[in-house]
Amino acid sequence: MGARSRSNIGAFSTKSASDARFHDCSAVRHDDTDLAGVFAGCGGAGENNPTNPDSPAGITYTVTPNTLLLAPGQSGTVVVTVTRSPDFSGDVSLGLSGLNSDVTGTFNPASLPQGVTSSTLTIAAGTSGSNIGTVALSLEPSLGGKHVNVNGTPPPFSVTVSIRPTVVVNKAGSGSGTITSTPAGIDCGSVCSAQFLFVPVTLTATPAAGSILTGWTRSECAGAALTCSFTPRVNTMSNFNFVTATFTSTTQGP
Repeated sequence: MGARSRSNIGAFSTKSASDARFHDCSAVRHDDTDLAGVFAGCGGAGENNPTNPDSPAGITYTVTPNTLLLAPGQSGTVVVTVTRSPDFSGDVSLGLSGLNSDVTGTFNPASLPQGVTSSTLTIAAGTSGSNIGTVALSLEPSLGGKHVNVNGTPPPFSVTVSIRPTVVVNKAGSGSGTITSTPAGIDCGSVCSAQFLFVPVTLTATPAAGSILTGWTRSECAGAALTCSFTPRVNTMSNFNFVTATFTSTTQGP
């Protein structure tokens, strides 16, 4: 069959068929059925069509960081970076597989135009705590409503939802004082334990008159510094994080 004149390629009248490969499907005239397979954006069998399962064209992606630890009611973010290989036009829509009924994911932006390579993904754990455990997640990219090939082995990416960790403060020594926390929760004083999210917690010691702080028991806390900062954790044995502050009296005895 002879080559078609450019006037028969509708909106692509100023480009060759190969140039038009990833453009608007509506530009293919109904009587040009023999060209449909050339336009990758139309889901044809073109070798550079990233939605054709038999094509080597597609994307690779990375997730940074590739693990999240969340408590019920907590959210966290990762950055998803997408590389098109070979480059192709069109907006790649981003989705996730592996989510459960108590974990949601939101991309910003939700799709990546050509030339935009990264999106921030916010993962939020529901407050019910009904899905404690680890879920493995995978990116589900699409172009024009069709799945885009993911080349190579997808990177590992998981979210763990765990019970909230508890921080328990004890006081020791011959002196006295109070300990408070940021975020709020501990005022010891009287309230010496509280549950937190998996975020940094800072304990601040205030020695009473005639006392000094002489140390903390946690390895993250240096000597007699009045603040102690750490991120509480849970393990298979317990969700408790114990901290002891030692106050020493500076008052001389009789």
